[in-house]
Amino acid sequence: MKNALKRCTGIPVLILMLAMVFTGCPTPADSDDDGVSRTPVKDGVYTTQMPGKSEMTLITVSSTFANNTLIDVNIGPHDEAVHILDSVKALLIPRIIGAQSIGVDVVGGATFSSVGVLEAVGLAIEEAGGNVEEWRLPLPTNTGTVKLLDYDVIVVGLGGSGTAAYLSATEAVTKNGQPYYPAVYGIEVAGKIGGNSATVGGPMATNSEYIKQFYGTGDYVDEDALKQQWFADMKADVPADVISARGWNRTSFIAPYGDASFFGPGAKGQSFNLPQITTKIPEYQGGPKWNIIEWFIDNSGETVDWLANSYDFHFNTPSGLSFPQYQIVINYGSDAYNPGGGYGYDGTPGAFKTTMFTRAIEQAKLRNPKSNYKLELRATALITGDGKVVGVKARYRDGTTYEIYGKTVILATGGFIGNPQMMEDVYNTSWKAEAVETQRGDGIKMAKDIGAAEYNIKTPPAVHISNVKNIVRNQFLYADRDRDAAAKSTVTSLLLKGDSMVVGLKDASGTYPTVPDYRGKRFSKEKANEMFAMTGLDFMSWAVGGYYAAIFSNDEIARIKTQGLRDTQDTMFWMVQGGLPAAGVPIPNIDEIITAAVSRGNAVKGATLAELAQQLSIDAATLTATITAYNGFVDANIAANGPPPYPQVGPAYTFAVSESFDRKDLGGFDKPNQWLVTKVTLDCPSGYTAILGAGYPYGTTAGLDVNDKIQVLDADKNVIPGLYAGGILSNRVQ
Repeated sequence: MKNALKRCTGIPVLILMLAMVFTGCPTPADSDDDGVSRTPVKDGVYTTQMPGKSEMTLITVSSTFANNTLIDVNIGPHDEAVHILDSVKALLIPRIIGAQSIGVDVVGGATFSSVGVLEAVGLAIEEAGGNVEEWRLPLPTNTGTVKLLDYDVIVVGLGGSGTAAYLSATEAVTKNGQPYYPAVYGIEVAGKIGGNSATVGGPMATNSEYIKQFYGTGDYVDEDALKQQWFADMKADVPADVISARGWNRTSFIAPYGDASFFGPGAKGQSFNLPQITTKIPEYQGGPKWNIIEWFIDNSGETVDWLANSYDFHFNTPSGLSFPQYQIVINYGSDAYNPGGGYGYDGTPGAFKTTMFTRAIEQAKLRNPKSNYKLELRATALITGDGKVVGVKARYRDGTTYEIYGKTVILATGGFIGNPQMMEDVYNTSWKAEAVETQRGDGIKMAKDIGAAEYNIKTPPAVHISNVKNIVRNQFLYADRDRDAAAKSTVTSLLLKGDSMVVGLKDASGTYPTVPDYRGKRFSKEKANEMFAMTGLDFMSWAVGGYYAAIFSNDEIARIKTQGLRDTQDTMFWMVQGGLPAAGVPIPNIDEIITAAVSRGNAVKGATLAELAQQLSIDAATLTATITAYNGFVDANIAANGPPPYPQVGPAYTFAVSESFDRKDLGGFDKPNQWLVTKVTLDCPSGYTAILGAGYPYGTTAGLDVNDKIQVLDADKNVIPGLYAGGILSNRVQ
C-alpha cells in the first residue's frame, strides 16, 4: 500500500496560508451564572459504579461536588481497555465539568466507556440529593463552517490503513527538482488514533527484514506457496498462462463456484469456501483480484520494515491463524518489550498500541507546517468539481461543519459494523458487534453518492467470537463478583460446550441462496473453538444470520445439577466473564442461573418441544426432526465406540480421537466422538430449555471496488479521479 499511496501525492501545488478558527471552552458555572435552576446537591465525594465495555468489572467513578457545582470526576478501579478509557479521561471529563452537564457527547470509539462514566456521575448526582434530569443539559450546536484549503492529500479515517496512508503521504516527493513535503489533513471520528488496529491484532506480512533480524527467524513464509494456497482457496481468476508459467496445479483453480456440498446432511465440513457462497448471490461482482493479492503479498514485508524503521512501530513474532504453515500474522506490539518474548500486547502503563499510532502521526505532520489532523470529526460527504473529487465535508462533535479541500482523498473509514440499519439492509439481519463501532459505512455511502461501485458487499462479516445473545455487563445474579462471574460463565458454557446440540434461529438463505434455511437445524459441529476446520460456532454463525440456540431437555439440566458438565467451553474467541465451570463438578444452582438467563433474554423455556419452538420462532416439526437425527448420531457413536467418557481434547485445536469412526458418514458435521454423547430427550416430562447465542463480528469485510492502485472505480470500472480507498473499505478484492 505504501508505494501506491506515495503515487497519490506527486502533484505540484501552491502552498497557501491556513486560516485557523478557534473557539473558547466554557468554564464551570453555578446556577446563578448560567441561569439554570437545579435542585441543590450536597457537598462531598460520591463514589458510584456503572457498567462500561468490560464484561467483567464495573467502572468506579468518584464525583466531587462543592457549592452546587461538579468540580471533579475521577475514574477509579475498572477493567476497561486502558487506552480507550484514557480518551474518556482526556476528552469526556473536561466536557462534563466544563458544561456542568452529563448531556454532553460521548467520545467516538469509546461509547460504552463514555456512557458508563456519564451514568456513574448521574448516579452520584442522585446520591447527593440532586435531580439527574436537571443535569442532562445538551450543549448548544455550533452552526458555523470552517474551510481548510489547498491540501495535497486528505485521509479520511486514521485506523491502521489510514495511519499508513497519512504517514506515506507526508513523505518527500520531487517537485521542480527539489524535495517537497505534501500538506496532508487527517479526519478521524474517534477520540484516538489507531481504530481497530490499536485494539485487536495486526497486519499480515511476509518475510519482513525487520522481523527476520529482530527475532532471528530467517524467511518465515514460502511466498509462492502462500500465493497458490490463497488463490486456490479463494478461487481467484488467475490467468492460465500465469498458472502455467509458475508450475501451479491448475485444477485447484477451476473448481466450480457454488458447490454446496459443504452444506446439508452428511456434510464433511472440510471444503468450506466463501466464494462458493458469494458467487451465488445476485449482487456478485466478481472473484478476488489475484493481481492485487499478489501485490499485497510482495510488498507487505517492505511495508512492515518501513513502519518499524521510519516510525518506531513494534511487532510480535510471526504466527499463523487458520493455516499454521503460513506464519503471516505479525500483531502490533506495544512499547513494552519483554526480553523473553519480544514486544507484547498492551498492559504496561503508557505502553499501548495507540501510542505508536499517535506518535507516528505527530512525527509525520511536522514535515509540513500545514499538515494536521482532527479527532471526533466525522466525514459526511465528498466534494466534487470538474469531474473529480476535490475535498471532504465533515461535521465536528459540536456541530461545526468542516470543508477540507485537496487534490487527493483517501478513504480509510473501515466497514459498517457500527451501523445497525446498514447491517440489516446488507445482511437481512441485525448483528451484534464487539468492536470499535465508529465504523458506520461513511466511506461507502459517500463514495456511492458520487457513483462509486460496491464489490461483493454481502460477503459475511468477520465473526470469530461467540457468546450469549445479550452480554451482561452488570450484576447478573449474585452480589459477590466471583460467584456472579461464574454464573455468567456457566450460561456461556451451556451454549458453547462441545456436547451441546445447537440450531440456527435466522434464515440466511435470502442473503446467500446457496445456504439452506437452517432455522431449527444444525449448521456446525457446535464446539466453538473449531478453528482450523472453520466449522464451529465461532466461524459459522454467519450461516444463520448470527443467532442460534443450544437445545436441552430438562432431564439433562437435572443431570448437570448433580453431575456437572460433560464438557466445558474453552475457546479463545469468547468474551471471558469469569472462571469456567470445571467438567464433572455439580452445579447445584443451575436452576437459579437459568432463571436469571431467562430474565436477561439469554434463555427460553417450554413445557413441550412445540412450546419451545414457538418461543424460538422456529418450526416445531423441523426442530423435532433435527433432534431425532442428532439422537441417532449419538446412538451410532456409542454403538461404535462404547459408552463415554472418551479421550478428551489434547493440545489446543487438536483431537485425541480415533479416526476409525467415520463421523462424516453419520452426518455429524465431522463432530469429534467425545462430544457426540448427549441426547435431547423427546417428550421429556420436565420440559425443555434453550440457551440463546450470537456471533459477534469485529468488522465487515467488503466495501468499494478498486483497481491495483487502490483507485475507486465506478460501475463501469472507470476510475473516479482523485479518490482512493484502502483497508477494510476495499478488502473484498482480496
